[in-house]
Amino acid sequence: MANLPEQPNYEEGIYQIELTDPVVGGPGGISNRQAQQLANRTRYLFEQIKGMGKTTWQNVTGKPSVFPPAAHRHSAADLDINWSNLPGRPTAFPPAAHNHALANIDTKVIHTAVVWAPANVVVDANGKLSRSTYDPTVRAVEFLTASKSVAVPGWARRALVEVQAAGGGGGATNLTSKTACGGGAGALARGLYNVTPGATIACTIGKGGAGAAASTTANGVKGGDSAFGAYLKCAGGSGGSRNNIGGGGQLGNAGHNLGGWTGQNGSFGMEQSVTTVYAGSLVGGAGGGPFGGHTSINHGSNAGGSAQPNSGCGGGGSPTIYGAGGNGADGYISITWLP
Repeated sequence: MANLPEQPNYEEGIYQIELTDPVVGGPGGISNRQAQQLANRTRYLFEQIKGMGKTTWQNVTGKPSVFPPAAHRHSAADLDINWSNLPGRPTAFPPAAHNHALANIDTKVIHTAVVWAPANVVVDANGKLSRSTYDPTVRAVEFLTASKSVAVPGWARRALVEVQAAGGGGGATNLTSKTACGGGAGALARGLYNVTPGATIACTIGKGGAGAAASTTANGVKGGDSAFGAYLKCAGGSGGSRNNIGGGGQLGNAGHNLGGWTGQNGSFGMEQSVTTVYAGSLVGGAGGGPFGGHTSINHGSNAGGSAQPNSGCGGGGSPTIYGAGGNGADGYISITWLP
């Protein structure tokens, strides 16, 4: 079992573990952040104490040779400043209302406020706030229902992502006493990734597959794949047909480090020969997934039900020769940017 590496740095604050933080160990893992900060503080104090010793006037370097010494300057790092001699300190408490320039505020002190503030700011290379204007295009959480490229916020270092692929369309039938099968749901996966501030990531949202046309034996169209760049990919569900259910979509790569699930298959319809309690009635196959398209028992020309929007579920199969298959639903991508 390895020990955390200690650095003689005085950490200005101790990170508070949030309810939404994942459990991640190892060097740099968020679960070790508090222990790392405290270890660094301890090492810093140890080095300070170890370096203390008795110093005589003769050993002091850079001391003036005459008294009083000539006018000169000291760097701020060499000054021992306490409240009584702190320049510019308030004379009354609480002090009167005043402003500080954002460029003079250290983001290490207000780290959480910067990340979750509704008015997002930009952090420069020195850890200072360089802009205070509101930027509505940068958010801590993004929910995408259409393909686009997203820019990683300047303060973000990780992305918590959920990717849902699209559902397949329902099938159709050309037989008066036969039904068609529902389309499959798209795959769903989640992952946590390290990202580069300012980088652009292409996000692809799969489009739901169209249902098959009425009075045909065509398959419903396969649902589109969804992907968060090269980090995480999911395949769309297959379309249903007259005799075959639409298969659920598969996971496209091994990036689902927080879990991944293949899409649910569509189902077969209920036909006249097996629906004795509803003699002469037909029910199209349901689309895969909890919000897949369904079709009510009927004698008419109803089409297969379409899946609920942006659920990634499959469309329902047609219940009669007169109806088309239901459409599959589009997918989505949910992104939560983290420091």
